Amino acid sequence: MKIAVCGAGYTGLAAGMRLAQAGHEVTILERSGDIGGLAGDFAIHGCPVEKAYHFLYPTDEHIKTFLAELGMADRLVWCESSQCCYYQGRIYPFNNELDLLKLGIMPFVDRIRMGATVFLLQHTKRGWKKLSRITAYDWLKRWAGPTVLERFWAPLLRGKFNRHYKDISMQWLWGRLKQRMDAKRPGEKREKLGQIKGGFRELTTAMARAVERAGGVIRTNAGVTAIRGDGGRAVLDVNGKTERYDGALFTGPSPVFADVVAGHPGIDPAYLAGLRSIDYLGAIVHLFTSDQEITPYYWHNICETEWPFLVLINLTAMRDRADFAGKYVYYLAAYVPHEHEYFTIERPALFESWYGALAKMWPKFDRSQVREEHLFKMKYAQHVVGCGYDRKIPPFKSPIPGVYLANFSQIYPIDRGTNLAIRDGERVARQMMRELVPASR
Repeated sequence: MKIAVCGAGYTGLAAGMRLAQAGHEVTILERSGDIGGLAGDFAIHGCPVEKAYHFLYPTDEHIKTFLAELGMADRLVWCESSQCCYYQGRIYPFNNELDLLKLGIMPFVDRIRMGATVFLLQHTKRGWKKLSRITAYDWLKRWAGPTVLERFWAPLLRGKFNRHYKDISMQWLWGRLKQRMDAKRPGEKREKLGQIKGGFRELTTAMARAVERAGGVIRTNAGVTAIRGDGGRAVLDVNGKTERYDGALFTGPSPVFADVVAGHPGIDPAYLAGLRSIDYLGAIVHLFTSDQEITPYYWHNICETEWPFLVLINLTAMRDRADFAGKYVYYLAAYVPHEHEYFTIERPALFESWYGALAKMWPKFDRSQVREEHLFKMKYAQHVVGCGYDRKIPPFKSPIPGVYLANFSQIYPIDRGTNLAIRDGERVARQMMRELVPASR
């Protein structure tokens, strides 16, 4: 069959790779000039690095299988992670149960209460569906207590989901905690996270080459503006021209898919409304390098009610500085609604605000030692998982014959990531081959 895959993120690349390997004529259409989606990269000091920070868990079996299949198993390295919490001018280590007992941002009895609730959530296996009916804010206020909520969880929820932070399902937070708990080996004092030597570009490039070796084609700067069905075939408008395929897979955000298929004759308005009901937040990522080691920690949880960014990541706590000409590499990032000023503010004003906050966290920060600065804005970076979100998730198969949808908002109950993006790419490819091949014959 002749199949179009719209989007060259990891879901699109994985699906395109499997479809092409099965003998189908695959064309991957990517609207931007780069492939990789949210794992896309660029060069800094001559070395590839992701525009948004990425890492792997030891339990990420789907992506590990891909690495092995592509002859890249030896490129995956495991590094001991390190975390801390920032609260009211102080830094607190936050790597294990002992660090939690010493966490001075709340009274001792609240630390015990926090540890007990986290332990309960991490060992919840069958009852997690009930958590989808209550918000994390309300559940934590009741069981962890108002002090734990306001000094630890609420700032993190607010930083992650902005104005939606009181609406997020407790199931979402359970999924995040379970993911980390499952990844930690018994007896380990710190979790281990995976990095790919040379960055995720190595995997992105290898997947693209596998598509092309199997006869597939990847076209960048190929914007799909409309998809319609015609007698069981998919008709696409690509850069103003009409292209016909036996089937099509769209891997972009659900509201964008609604706009793309809205012109199909007779499509159910309720289906389009369901797609548009899935809210997304954008990510603003500021990546900079410095001659200065600002912090020894990899991950920084910022437990402040008002802060200009959500997280500080020290990439060179996990990757060799020699890759970056001896420089230290840092990320500052925030999740904000599409109308937020961060999407329109000028770079100097944003940098001034974020560097000022960074200097409060680490007074020794010296801006004069900054060497490279980069800013990336990603409009659809995180979907909003409210109560009853599972009822919003659309199936892979759309109402238009021959047209499918697969994106990270369909990943449930665990939160989205590169590992599950690959899993869903393979899943939707198998479904398309089951359902489209007999019709084509």
